Amino acid sequence: MAAVQPRWPERSPTQAQTKVEVVEDGKRYVAEVHEVDGLVTIYTDAVGKKSTGLGGGNIASVARHMLKHLICSGNADPLVD
Repeated sequence: MAAVQPRWPERSPTQAQTKVEVVEDGKRYVAEVHEVDGLVTIYTDAVGKKSTGLGGGNIASVARHMLKHLICSGNADPLVD
């Protein structure tokens, strides 16, 4: 029996990662951004995760848009200064 492949690429310490920041209602939110073969995935400290195809867009703007969705759904916590 063949092993089942995960639907999304797993986070790997060897993957290059960047961060994206959004300010919403005066609060700062940050997420890790990973891009593999045109698939952009963001992760938040609140265990939020969202993925989408890049589709020719800019990685940073796509990641910020996804982070805003996670903020609205309660899956991102603001940074504590």
